[in-house]
Amino acid sequence: MKKGITEEQKKQIKQLRQGGLSYGHIGKVFGISRQRVHQILSGYNGYELVRPKNKLYPLIRQFIFERDGNQCVKCGTPKNLILHHIDGDDLHNIGNNLVTLCTSCHLNYHRPSLTPTHSPHILQKPYLTPKRRQGVIKKKQQWISKYEQRIKILRREIRDLL
Repeated sequence: MKKGITEEQKKQIKQLRQGGLSYGHIGKVFGISRQRVHQILSGYNGYELVRPKNKLYPLIRQFIFERDGNQCVKCGTPKNLILHHIDGDDLHNIGNNLVTLCTSCHLNYHRPSLTPTHSPHILQKPYLTPKRRQGVIKKKQQWISKYEQRIKILRREIRDLL
């Protein structure tokens, strides 16, 4: 039976990764596969990801979809929408780090080798005119105001529960 990775080894793996070593090199040091190194770093425990559950995530998701017009910001399709974290951190659920993409554009963004038309600037919107940009800014301000109001209500409900 294979021995699992200890908490101390997990800390060492994280330090090595922060130091710039690849998953493959770290795997060789510990005698595990690069996939297992990735699982350890992402918090996978064999059954599910070990991450704190963000109870506001569905609300945040709804707001981001509404902000982006319930369509992909790249191609404009309203189908198969998902949230994309611009900085790549799944726990950084702040409005300016989230954008709505369809599954196809999301795949193209993360795997550019699968499509010859991929651009690393997928999330830029150079086609906005100044007038349209002002409309977008106004919509975002309204969205932020609505979001802040809902957060206040949720905080009151939490206080009442405690």
